[in-house]
Amino acid sequence: MQSVEIAKKINSELKKIGWSKNDFVREYDKFHSYKSQLTRDSLQKQLSRKTTNPALLSDYLDFLYQHSDWKKHDQVKPTFAVSDLEDDFINDMREISSNITKKLKNNLKNQ
Repeated sequence: MQSVEIAKKINSELKKIGWSKNDFVREYDKFHSYKSQLTRDSLQKQLSRKTTNPALLSDYLDFLYQHSDWKKHDQVKPTFAVSDLEDDFINDMREISSNITKKLKNNLKNQ
C-alpha cells in the first residue's frame, strides 16, 4: 500500500476505537517504554505527507491492530495477499469485504 492509503486507514481505525492522535501517541510511547519520541505534531505531519515511509506507517497500523482497545471493538485485522490482480478488481473486492463486515457488525448489534 502507498503512504496515503495507509494514513487514511490509520485515521479510520483511530476513529473506530475513539482515539485522538494524542491518545495514539501516548499509547505508542508507553508501548515503547517512553522512548519513541513521537509527538502529536510529528504524527500529524507523517500522516499528511505522501513521502512518509510506508514501512513506518505500517508499523503504526500494526501497533493499532495489536492494541487491546482495538481488539475490544471486535475488529478483525484485514489481510491482503499481494498478487498481479488488476487495480479495479482489488478495489471492488475491498468494497465487497467492507460491506460484508458492516453487515456482520449490524447483525451482531441487533442480536
